Amino acid sequence: MVDAQQRLRELGAYWATTRDVYGSAVSAEPARNSDIAGDFALVGDGLGTYAQAVALIENAVDAADALSTLWTNQLYHVPADYMLIRGIVDYSMKAIWLLDPDDPSERTTRAWRLLRDSPSRAKNRAEAMIRANPTRPSRPQLIREAQNAGEYIQELDIAFAAALGTPRRPVLVEASEYIEVAEAQPFHSGRDGDVTRFWGQLSELVHGASVPIQARLKDVGMEGVFRLTQPDLDALARVAGLATGVFERALQLFYQRVGWEVD
Repeated sequence: MVDAQQRLRELGAYWATTRDVYGSAVSAEPARNSDIAGDFALVGDGLGTYAQAVALIENAVDAADALSTLWTNQLYHVPADYMLIRGIVDYSMKAIWLLDPDDPSERTTRAWRLLRDSPSRAKNRAEAMIRANPTRPSRPQLIREAQNAGEYIQELDIAFAAALGTPRRPVLVEASEYIEVAEAQPFHSGRDGDVTRFWGQLSELVHGASVPIQARLKDVGMEGVFRLTQPDLDALARVAGLATGVFERALQLFYQRVGWEVD
């Protein structure tokens, strides 16, 4: 059986190599006959599938690079390591969701929804804060925030309407959507719902759950109180392995859509 520390060092080294390969590949142009080249015909490079896929995967690579540096130096932190792993998983699953459809129109629609998501949430949040307390001192700033977000959303809608005609009514991107797409990918051969449970456990820890993730992943009962600051390296290695599967699938889909052959 592979020692957990050795496994984490191996994953760290693999992520560092992947970072370098991806960095070299992304500096090249997508192949002319690639799927992404077809997406360019619908909406420009700066807004469409390619730009957003690059940003998502670069963020996943950045989180993986941070963990690679820590684990190469045998530095382990809980819950900080799990928070970085959650970042890898989130960015990778969103990239999978964006790139998964074979239909360029559907990929472009998802790109539009992703771009709208953050300003839409900011607008909704500002308006909700104003409604909750109309006399709050920050009301002028909140009004400006909502207006700015609304103007940006309108610009996006105009740009994508030209590409998609009259797109369907936009809705916020919910985690259940990209988790469902990830569940259908060939990167794992576990039980149905494994990705959903895995993502949920990471989410609980990131959002401050007091029950340590290692106890849940081992399927054992709680005996006393575990300290999150004492990392279980076996559990950490298992979680990192699962995250690597999601990460690899995002990269595979990206290289496939841009028409690159990467060893």
